[in-house]
Amino acid sequence: TLCATASTSVSRRRNERQKLLSVSPPQRTPSAAANSRGATACDAAMKLRQNVFVYGTLKRGFYNYDAVLARQPDAAFVAEGVTTERFPLFVDHYKIPYLVHRAGEGRRVSGELFAVGPEGLAALDALEGVDEGRYARREVDVDVGASSKRAWLYSINDAPLAGRALLPAYTAAIHAAYTPPGDGRDPALLRPGRLWL
Repeated sequence: TLCATASTSVSRRRNERQKLLSVSPPQRTPSAAANSRGATACDAAMKLRQNVFVYGTLKRGFYNYDAVLARQPDAAFVAEGVTTERFPLFVDHYKIPYLVHRAGEGRRVSGELFAVGPEGLAALDALEGVDEGRYARREVDVDVGASSKRAWLYSINDAPLAGRALLPAYTAAIHAAYTPPGDGRDPALLRPGRLWL
């Protein structure tokens, strides 16, 4: 976990410092001060986390959750939620979900809220092609029970919506037909601004 990593990091730095001073580490349990330093590092790491709302293949049990999000030590599931505003959500013939950033159109979209640290956020940005212009990361409001939380969400700027079925959720039944990268997708899909619409 993130806290265990932070605590281990403090312990490792203390041991490295003692080796440099040619002093053998004492054979005793960590002091309250050492535990406090570990807790402080953990608290600092936890404060760096930001909410990210996922609505498609990054949901738990789906392809990109297993491939990317589950592998991030600084990411943790928070709760299920739904966007406060309505957005158009649809899938292409590869069953890739697209959320179009047109607030007020479509439906309120169901998904999952995660708390994600800087490394996890960088991994998600890379997956979604933020630097290449495939998706943009934007803040939206997400209703979780009786409260509302601000969260990042990955969406596309625009897409032709005429004749498309707009979805309230990317479900397991839809995901069952998802085509992962490298399984017959045209590589042109990865070009900036190119979507299978």
